[in-house]
Amino acid sequence: MDGMGLILTIGGYLLGSVHFSRWLPLLLRGVDVTQQGDGNPGATNVYELCGPVMGSLCLLCELAKGALPVLLGLRFLPARSLWMAAVLCAPVLGHGFSAFWHFRGGKCIAVTFGVLLGLLPVSPVVWALAACYIVFGLVRFSSGWHRCLAAFGVFLPAAWLLTFWAHQLALGLGITLASGVCVCKHWMKRTQPEQFTLR
Repeated sequence: MDGMGLILTIGGYLLGSVHFSRWLPLLLRGVDVTQQGDGNPGATNVYELCGPVMGSLCLLCELAKGALPVLLGLRFLPARSLWMAAVLCAPVLGHGFSAFWHFRGGKCIAVTFGVLLGLLPVSPVVWALAACYIVFGLVRFSSGWHRCLAAFGVFLPAAWLLTFWAHQLALGLGITLASGVCVCKHWMKRTQPEQFTLR
């Protein structure tokens, strides 16, 4: 069981390190999104530079790379195993600090949603984050960093309540770690223009 947890954690990190929103536009359209737009290797930047088809494709890939390791973890690991916390965090950590891009990365929103989507068989927590982003998307903030902080500031207590109620504290820990990476990446990029986007 420990071996499978380690394999899924390492695999999840390496899969997260693949920036589909950077490589697909570069390979299929010859567009380097890290040198144009806001410079972020995210689906919204792809959408703005390459159109809705490429943007949607990249978004689906970013969501999938977050969800796949989690679904495999739920298949091969007990939901209460601490290894599940590592599996939840790994794709987000990979996207934010990619092993294939000198430990640089994006803002991790899409892959974080993907991780939470992977939990749908055992937890509805993804809807809590979606609700927070929808609500705070209607509020005017001085920066995207402040919006992110507000959304996750409300989401995390809700997530902990849901996981505590379901006796899934390992999942609550993993959600907290993944959210921490996402907030950290927003803080590191906080000087960029404000946008409410899936990244």
